[in-house]
Amino acid sequence: MVCSFKKNKIKTFISKIVTNSKEFTVPVDKCNESNRYFCTVGEELVSKLPTDLEKQLNFMNLCNHLHHMACESIDREELLKLIDTLNNNKSPGPDNFGPILVKEMASQINEPLLYYIEKTAHSLSTFV
Repeated sequence: MVCSFKKNKIKTFISKIVTNSKEFTVPVDKCNESNRYFCTVGEELVSKLPTDLEKQLNFMNLCNHLHHMACESIDREELLKLIDTLNNNKSPGPDNFGPILVKEMASQINEPLLYYIEKTAHSLSTFV
């Protein structure tokens, strides 16, 4: 079953999954095969990347600008506005910090968060 976060939820039932000429129809087997597949996607993509630095640079230069991510710096006020727009009804992530806590701590975490964002944006820009 595939679910959607849309208001009009449409459920689609997947009757079978076929990989390497093997058919999976039992729900638990379909789940296990899906997990097996998606757990190996990253490793397979990494294995296709060139290992030589010069080849990596040539590989990255083949990408056109539509596939690049542009990072712009933000200021304190913009970050506070973004934090303020967080939806209080969303559950916390794996760090267990929910939107209400983040809003309450905004003045204390703003500077470290800005520093982290700037460092991340800078490191990403070296790969574009």
